[in-house]
Amino acid sequence: MNGSNRFEREWENILNPQLLKTNLIAASLYITAFETLKGRIIDRLKDFFLEWDENGNLKPSNEYKTEVLDRNRNVLYASLLWHVDMEVINLKDLESFERIKSYRNLLAHELPSFIVRGVTSEYELNFSEMITLLSKIETWWIANFEIPVNADFDGVEIDTDSIIPGSVLMLNLMLKLALGSDEEALELYNSIRDTEPTSL
Repeated sequence: MNGSNRFEREWENILNPQLLKTNLIAASLYITAFETLKGRIIDRLKDFFLEWDENGNLKPSNEYKTEVLDRNRNVLYASLLWHVDMEVINLKDLESFERIKSYRNLLAHELPSFIVRGVTSEYELNFSEMITLLSKIETWWIANFEIPVNADFDGVEIDTDSIIPGSVLMLNLMLKLALGSDEEALELYNSIRDTEPTSL
């Protein structure tokens, strides 16, 4: 793309109300998705290490500090390292997370620049990696901790590939609604409605 065409496209992104709206939605959606991923990484683990104190209140156990928090001063990275050690994710996933987070920071701090450029392949790639990472973590927790204590699944052989976490369904649907065509969004909605996933 030559400079003239790029200049015209950038002004179109700013002045065209529909494109401006789409780009604003895309940015907010990415930030929302990142916060969802971050919350799942931290909260799943923190909840796992909860225990009752002498007053009958739930609190993080001492094991949470020694097994998780002692890995890194930042609770997010401490939680990520725990997931690596448990082989839920790997070092390549950590590299992916860094790209995802860096792009989130770019959107949060340089939103006008994003609006000018609009949605690019970099956005789509990072968003796709974010959904993949979220799915990987959520599926592990569902398969190893939610299903085993659910009597409805007693004696049932579960194919982990059939597990569709609710958070992943939500983000996929939001992405299609925000950036896809109406037909794509409706198709995804119908497929979700007609599917009975192993767990949400």
